[in-house]
Amino acid sequence: MLFVIGVGLAQNWTRVWKLTIPPYLTLHDITEMGMVKAGFDTDQDGWGEIICTWTNLDTNAICMYEADGNNSYKLVWSWVYPAVAGGTFASIAVGDINNNGIVDIVTTLPSVVGTDPNPPRLWVFEWNGVVGKNAYGFYNSATGKYDPSTSWNYNLPDNYDFRPYSLTIEDIDKDGKDEYPFVNYSPSYDLWPDDSPLWLIEIDVASDVKTNPIEIPSGFQLLQNYPNPFNPSTTIPYRLANRSLVHLDVFDVYGQHIASLVNAEREPGWHQAKWTGMVPSGTYFCRLLAEPLDGSGAPFRDTKKMLLVR
Repeated sequence: MLFVIGVGLAQNWTRVWKLTIPPYLTLHDITEMGMVKAGFDTDQDGWGEIICTWTNLDTNAICMYEADGNNSYKLVWSWVYPAVAGGTFASIAVGDINNNGIVDIVTTLPSVVGTDPNPPRLWVFEWNGVVGKNAYGFYNSATGKYDPSTSWNYNLPDNYDFRPYSLTIEDIDKDGKDEYPFVNYSPSYDLWPDDSPLWLIEIDVASDVKTNPIEIPSGFQLLQNYPNPFNPSTTIPYRLANRSLVHLDVFDVYGQHIASLVNAEREPGWHQAKWTGMVPSGTYFCRLLAEPLDGSGAPFRDTKKMLLVR
């Protein structure tokens, strides 16, 4: 079979989603959306997320929207920044900043002095570890909201300004097509009433390789890697029904072992592994073997085909 991937083919760009009802403010109040980040699944439920921020307003916030279908997103978490002078763009990062094996949302707000000569400029929200629950930071029973797990001022001198930024491209809603989330820094609704501070565009390129949208299954499941085709990295999601000894391996078309991605015990729930293919272009196979440790059933086996295109 001959695969033709996007070379010289027509590309049809379509606006597929936009923010219409933000929290805290009306849409037309948000005149300076400054940052957006996507391409992760922090609560490990199989659905991608977008995090965006706006600043320079009376109420400034960071918001998370999670995919709940093909080009459909819902607000699942948000937090209002402290009132500090300055503002401009807030930055977003997602990772394990304190290396304890739990994902964190990290956000920074460039700020100058006000009543505090050196206010906090970085806040960390650690995930609560419950699969499928977008809960980050410490729950405050008095306010019914989540507070930062920790904050920091970068150990900067007084009266100092600091401004980090970020961007990304990823298949957020798992439909096999990459989306490009971007912010319109200063929407002008008078000139274009259909404008929005946050957009996604999606490219549709003819290809013989299809990736179906992810469905949240019960039991054991090896899901299709995304993106697919990929270059050079791809993410492989899988779900475990029981605590299991997991072997996740990559093979070429000749059955030769290429890489071992997981060889360890894992708890029930959603997991994912990343593979960076430092190998020639071609077809590869990802094989999952999950052996329940409680003796509840036979080992689970499944294989998915992946296409690396350089």
